[in-house]
Amino acid sequence: DQQQQQQAECAGEGSCNSSISSPHCTFPKDGLARRMAQSVNPFSFRGGSVSVQFDTAECEELWPTVFASKKFQDWVTKLEVNTDFVLRGLRVQSVDMFGPRFGFCKFKTDITRADGTAVPGIVFLRGGAVVILVILTCEGKEYALTTVQDRIPIAGQHCVEVPAGMLDESGHFAGMAAKEMEEETGVVLNADELVDLTQLTFGD
Repeated sequence: DQQQQQQAECAGEGSCNSSISSPHCTFPKDGLARRMAQSVNPFSFRGGSVSVQFDTAECEELWPTVFASKKFQDWVTKLEVNTDFVLRGLRVQSVDMFGPRFGFCKFKTDITRADGTAVPGIVFLRGGAVVILVILTCEGKEYALTTVQDRIPIAGQHCVEVPAGMLDESGHFAGMAAKEMEEETGVVLNADELVDLTQLTFGD
């Protein structure tokens, strides 16, 4: 039948390792993307190996940066500890860089529970972010310092928000907060003048 034919075609392409989570595979129409989806670059996981496939040449080129990033390594470490899940493969679909720094990565996982049942596994990988709340006191009144920015993901112009930005690989929370504050508002602060409210509330 049609489903068996689709499964046979999928196996013939050699680029699908997620048959347990889907009755058939959908391949990119673009020839280059199809070939890149067959490129495999495995990494070790719980004494075995996980295959990594790429939808584009750019994804494969940037993969060493993604793999070495703290964001990805933290994700893998947490998954290794959680033995309820079994990871067999990744398919990297897009990677975004912020200049020389790794920004975002979207990938699909071939992952199951320990009993073999499939688990939806689309991952949008990004690092932590810092939000800065500055209270200004003037003539007995308190004001929150905000910025106005365009936000394309919500098709919004002139969005009012507090200063914020992504943390870099150093994890230097206060330093990044001070940097974002200066970039977005022009206000210069020393890192030691800032209070980490998350640490203050929840501890280390």
